[in-house]
Amino acid sequence: MRRPVMIALCAGFVLALGAGVAGCAVPAEKAYDASAHAPALMPASHNGRFAELGAQGCYGCHGSSDQADPLLASAPKMPADHYSNSEPASREIDPVRMQCNTCHGQE
Repeated sequence: MRRPVMIALCAGFVLALGAGVAGCAVPAEKAYDASAHAPALMPASHNGRFAELGAQGCYGCHGSSDQADPLLASAPKMPADHYSNSEPASREIDPVRMQCNTCHGQE
């Protein structure tokens, strides 16, 4: 009779110790928020624009010139890494970025 009591006490001690250790665990790091780093979506009002105008149509508002950057004041500015050699002064879209709709989906 004494043996089952000892086993139960030992099991209870092990469970209590495990719960105590688990309660002292370091909190997990904040999960990576991919949406904060995702390319912006094209607004619904832009439906069909890329198919009709291509990357130069996007550049017409979001690109830069000697007078303005971006060309359309209310348009988000095109990031430097979207230009040839990551240089906005080149005024040329990097060839690997010419398919804007590959990353920038439609709302």
